[in-house]
Amino acid sequence: MSARPIIHLQLCLPPEWEPIESVRQAVSLCAQAVFGDSRFCDAVSMVSSELLENAVKYGQARHPVLLVVEERPDEVIVRVVNRVVNGSKHVKVLLDRIAWMKSFDTPMAMYTAALEAAYHDPTGGGLGIVRVVYEGGCRVECEVLDSGDLCVTARCDGPRRRASSVELCAETP
Repeated sequence: MSARPIIHLQLCLPPEWEPIESVRQAVSLCAQAVFGDSRFCDAVSMVSSELLENAVKYGQARHPVLLVVEERPDEVIVRVVNRVVNGSKHVKVLLDRIAWMKSFDTPMAMYTAALEAAYHDPTGGGLGIVRVVYEGGCRVECEVLDSGDLCVTARCDGPRRRASSVELCAETP
């Protein structure tokens, strides 16, 4: 595979709920065109929409949300960058949740523990990022950039590519 990604979507979106479903469908269709693996395409599109939902829910209003989906050798990366309130408790909660998820031996054990916790405290939250790991099959990283933006990255092991594939490149200004 060449060093240049075959899938590279970069979308700058308003911090609103309305475009999320359309973006989910677009990501799925793009991945389907390249990989042809429905389960993998569903997983990548779900990961994209979960990360976008978190960005809209916890990010600053009036600041755009950046979604990047790109293929690298043996993986697809979904990255969402959004502005957060300086010192936001949501960032600490997310970092703690990611550390908690990494404490489990298997994604299934983590998912089961998260469902059990949600059963006992339905207001606890955090199931979306758990879904990214368990259902999406991703590894999740998070960092606050010098700009004050929050960058959440999900790395999904990629399926084997179709023998003949199409290069997809979509960018918004």
